[in-house]
Amino acid sequence: MTDDRAPHQCPSPSEFLGALDVEAGWPPRLKTIRPDYAAKDASRHLRHAPIGGAFDAATRRARVQTALRSPDVAPLLQGRWSVLGVHRLSVPRAREDERVRVCIFDYTSNRLADVYLRNGTIERVAIGGAHQHPESAMEVRQAIAVARSHPELRARVTELEAHGILRVPTAPASAACGHRCIEVFFVPPNDVHMERSVSFSALVDMTLQQVVGAGSCRCTDDSTAGTPTHQMPTPHSHRPGASHE
Repeated sequence: MTDDRAPHQCPSPSEFLGALDVEAGWPPRLKTIRPDYAAKDASRHLRHAPIGGAFDAATRRARVQTALRSPDVAPLLQGRWSVLGVHRLSVPRAREDERVRVCIFDYTSNRLADVYLRNGTIERVAIGGAHQHPESAMEVRQAIAVARSHPELRARVTELEAHGILRVPTAPASAACGHRCIEVFFVPPNDVHMERSVSFSALVDMTLQQVVGAGSCRCTDDSTAGTPTHQMPTPHSHRPGASHE
């Protein structure tokens, strides 16, 4: 087969994938690799493996219900709480148990409950902090909704897309100190011809359910670029205190 393309022309996606030895695992390598190099590489790459039984929605729901009904977990849920995640820790096979961790965060007491189950039975419960689990999809959606409704942002972010990431402030003077917060970033709609920079950002306290910092983000060379231009006032009476000591 004759290749009439110019030397600098990139191959198509199918041509590029066709040149890779996909059966060799990851990191990828070309099919044209020398046999002696392939022999040296054989023990250092990762092969694809079956993931085992499906961890479907019904199984996840059953594990969450088991955790919530436990007499060891119920006292830890003092107010508003959310299931941050249900994680399979092992793949059940013929002679192996199913191990699962259910992560529940109580915003009132500001603590995380990690519930470990083996074959659907609770083994132990561990207490953690606000920073010890990534942001959940539900938290991000809620934070985006709160940020979009803020009077200083509402009209400015209507046409913008939003993304969020977990942030736990550590400044003692902040009313959000130690709380799970979501940093919400508003960016222009996707455009393949331009780089999308953050236009506005808002820090949403998931315990207070309100914006505690918001502003525009400028592309500058100083160290303050990309940070909220001002902080929103918050009631100091909501700072975490002795209620969860």
